[in-house]
Amino acid sequence: MTSATSSSPASPAPAAACLVLTLAATAALPDWSGSGVARPLWALLLPAALGLAGAGLALRARRPGWAAACAAVGLCAVPALIVVTTIVSGP
Repeated sequence: MTSATSSSPASPAPAAACLVLTLAATAALPDWSGSGVARPLWALLLPAALGLAGAGLALRARRPGWAAACAAVGLCAVPALIVVTTIVSGP
């Protein structure tokens, strides 16, 4: 490998995968079937953990933009879901 190739930033694919998993984990939180069964507490923490993991992978790949996006989506996904659910279905 040449030095120019080794100094270029790595692919953001792992961070993008974590970003997609964050959104999928957030989409799995609402009770779509209406069964009324509560989700476990760890399920509420999963989107934030995946977002922060994606941010860490993006920083390791020297992609600060991806890192900021992953961290923001991971930390804001559950609160945004709560707000949207409250607006749509009422308090």
